[in-house]
Amino acid sequence: MALLKSAPRYEARDAFRSYLFGIAYNVLSDDRRRPSGMGDGVDPATLSAPAADLDQVLLVRRAVSELDPIDRDVVMLREFESLSYTEIAGVLAIPVNTVRSRLFRARVALKEKLQ
Repeated sequence: MALLKSAPRYEARDAFRSYLFGIAYNVLSDDRRRPSGMGDGVDPATLSAPAADLDQVLLVRRAVSELDPIDRDVVMLREFESLSYTEIAGVLAIPVNTVRSRLFRARVALKEKLQ
């Protein structure tokens, strides 16, 4: 619905994928701000990892969830959604060099959490 509502504002300057992720990011940010009674628990049955890797998947997921929100967003867009630095900059409306520094900071924090 958010995509349809924002369709008149779309300009074909950048990749549509970046525009779509921008909308998804805004919807997610709005959802985070709303109070909800639902927990943020992980149901191991919904993960599609082999049983031997399940502990590692949960460990990484927990470490990512403990990052600062902006660092978490940059990591998720880069590592899990495979967006380029330029696309991430477009989605978050920040300069590319800011994306690079935040991603570096987030990776260092993740490394510390996982050691």
